[in-house]
Amino acid sequence: MAASAAYLALAAAWVHLFLDSGFLEGDDLWWLVTAGFALAHVALGFAVRHWPVVLLPLVLVPLAIPAGYPQSMFEPPPVWWTQAMLVQFEVALVALGVGARTLVERWLPQLPTTS
Repeated sequence: MAASAAYLALAAAWVHLFLDSGFLEGDDLWWLVTAGFALAHVALGFAVRHWPVVLLPLVLVPLAIPAGYPQSMFEPPPVWWTQAMLVQFEVALVALGVGARTLVERWLPQLPTTS
């Protein structure tokens, strides 16, 4: 539950600070922020480890509707449209995290406890 809440807070910041405001547009740091957000998806799936969590990125599309059009020097589509295009990759990244956690729990031997 805490991982999901942290993810939604991070996702709201992603939508409204980076996609909507055009923050870091044209800067090389933008790619680092995007890679960090992608890793957050994998970490969410790994932390929660239940398959229904792969649907959580779908919440970002309606969350992006109030953002409108991004402030950009280009003529970009609405923020919600951009997020709708990204959601398929975000769902796949969360599924990758859930699958990795499932494999780790299944294939790594249980470590003995020292109590």
